[in-house]
Amino acid sequence: METSFGQVALVVLCCVTVVASQSVESVDPCKRQPFRGRCPSIKGKIPTRSQFVLRYYERNSECVSYPFGHCADDENEPMLYRYKHDCEKACLDKAKHTELSSAEFSSDYDISSTSSTTVTSNTDDNIGKFVSSTWKPLSDDDAQLSSSSQESTPASQATRSRTAYNAVSLNLLRDTEFKGIAECEKRREAIESGLLKSDFVPICTNHGSFLPLQCGPEGEYCFCVDHNGIEIPNSRSISSAKPNCSEIMKAQKPAGYECISPVDSGPCTASLTRWYYDEKREYCVKFQYSGK
Repeated sequence: METSFGQVALVVLCCVTVVASQSVESVDPCKRQPFRGRCPSIKGKIPTRSQFVLRYYERNSECVSYPFGHCADDENEPMLYRYKHDCEKACLDKAKHTELSSAEFSSDYDISSTSSTTVTSNTDDNIGKFVSSTWKPLSDDDAQLSSSSQESTPASQATRSRTAYNAVSLNLLRDTEFKGIAECEKRREAIESGLLKSDFVPICTNHGSFLPLQCGPEGEYCFCVDHNGIEIPNSRSISSAKPNCSEIMKAQKPAGYECISPVDSGPCTASLTRWYYDEKREYCVKFQYSGK
């Protein structure tokens, strides 16, 4: 009886493992995944809170970011796209390649010779425009690959079109691999990999620039940054109310000499002691810089 129970338990464990592995493999990283607030129990440890991170998915032929709960110790966590250019390479380029493959299939297997000529001509025109906008000289290896492709296949319009497309794809892939990413994404990658120490992980916009409002790891404080990701002085808030970065960034630094500048009450919610020079009384006067 004990042996039977042991066998049943082993079968159930195997089934659960297979289902879990299939569920992880079936996750499409190009689609948005649900946010999870807590991480599963690993090796008997108490479940912990997940880390708030941004991941990218494809929406309306564009890669956009969304919040996701990351668990560092969860081996079954799906591999999602951390950077926009990775999402574009995997999701958008895959869709373009599928459309091109469908067009090539139609041109190869069209019964009507007139229709086949029209489709092939349009394909050549599109590839010609594509090459003119993205072409750069091929290396010796790429040229040899194109030459061998032409010798081993029939000399037809569709074959030459595919050969040109493959040659251009090699250059585009090379360009994509070495294409520089935005400064915000570079800094985020350096912090997450441990190469750079910082008290916060920057949040980037869809275009890779710094989000004006940044917060600490646990959201215990928030502050504003400029386009270079540098914290704007006196913008940090340690309360639940987040600073109004749009108003703070509108506050222009006086263009003239500071001793003859008028009083600027400021856009902040805090109250800070500042001084200004009163020309009539000819001495410095104290005032509260807050905006309230």
